[in-house]
Amino acid sequence: MRHFFPVVPVKVILMANLFHPNYTPVLKFLIDEKPSAKECIQYFTLFLSNFTFLKKTDIHEITTCWEFFSAKKNDTLLTSNRACDTIYFICKGAVKYYIEDEDGKYITAFLTEANFCAPVADFYSQFVSPNGAQCVEDVYGVKLSYKHYRQLIKKRIGFERFFEILIQQNAKHLKNRLKSFQSQGAQQRYDQLMQDNSEVFNRFMMQDISNYLGVKPETLSRMRGDRK
Repeated sequence: MRHFFPVVPVKVILMANLFHPNYTPVLKFLIDEKPSAKECIQYFTLFLSNFTFLKKTDIHEITTCWEFFSAKKNDTLLTSNRACDTIYFICKGAVKYYIEDEDGKYITAFLTEANFCAPVADFYSQFVSPNGAQCVEDVYGVKLSYKHYRQLIKKRIGFERFFEILIQQNAKHLKNRLKSFQSQGAQQRYDQLMQDNSEVFNRFMMQDISNYLGVKPETLSRMRGDRK
């Protein structure tokens, strides 16, 4: 039987999982800013337990494939324009996720606790991906290599369905983001971000948020001032 450090519920509002906000575990680690490997595995286990098609035996074997990882603030978690061979799940910390080409970087998501970090479709196909990710805080969590992914879905078919869902969700996120630039003005995009995820302003730089919204930093400052 595996033993984990005890965890205690804590009333703290954090940025939630992008697609399943109600699935976000709310736990207090022994050292809040530095969860241990065992605590990260437990956090991930609690997240996966929300998906009823995953059997208990599936979830109990994640430690055979998923490994603990940690990264420092400003570290590159994913390098753009390379094949993605690792998928990350964040248990603590914050990451800016972007697409990079010859014209620069374009931030497409802000990822924190209970979110996966990887171009899932490119991970699945092993195509070169334009996506990259950089830590904006120290980050702790679990990771899965492509080699271990192949082993996992052979042994536990429930995880193949789980990854199919992740691919669909990421595709939907990109579609909605494209639609927002086609159908909404800058002010509407800002208001939508405030409605969906106002905590982003407490954990990410204004320059990165303006990049995400597709506006100049001074425009974002003006919009924030107008709303206040």
